[in-house]
Amino acid sequence: MVQRYIRKTLMYLIPAAGVIGMAIPGTAGADSGQLLPPIVEFSAQNGGYVGAKIVNQNDRGVCWAENADTGAVFTIGAQFHDFGVEESVAGPGATQHKSLDVDKNGPVRVVGRCAEHLPPAGDDPSASASEVVTVEVTGASVPLFGSSG
Repeated sequence: MVQRYIRKTLMYLIPAAGVIGMAIPGTAGADSGQLLPPIVEFSAQNGGYVGAKIVNQNDRGVCWAENADTGAVFTIGAQFHDFGVEESVAGPGATQHKSLDVDKNGPVRVVGRCAEHLPPAGDDPSASASEVVTVEVTGASVPLFGSSG
């Protein structure tokens, strides 16, 4: 008799506990403090450059684009003016268009990042990144080595 009572009680309690468990993860993520990654569009540009459109969809922090392998930040503007890193970030709700001179032909791995400050500390809980994208660069000038004659 006691076992039947326990089984019936558990039958009603387990589904209720499941509903509560599903609601808790949704609220925990909202309090994490992590910024959303930027919305980025990368494209190959003439002359060995990779272009980036960087959209900061957050209400705080800064976002930028960089070479995923070297960490070089996109700092070149539309008129090929080289801006400082601080001027190359997209602030809250802003969009930036920047380029990176990769000075070589071939695949380049690039990524968009957001953090409270640039550059983020390795343990910055607010930092986020987009997926790494590979862009095929063509048209870079080929350096000349050796001598002729």
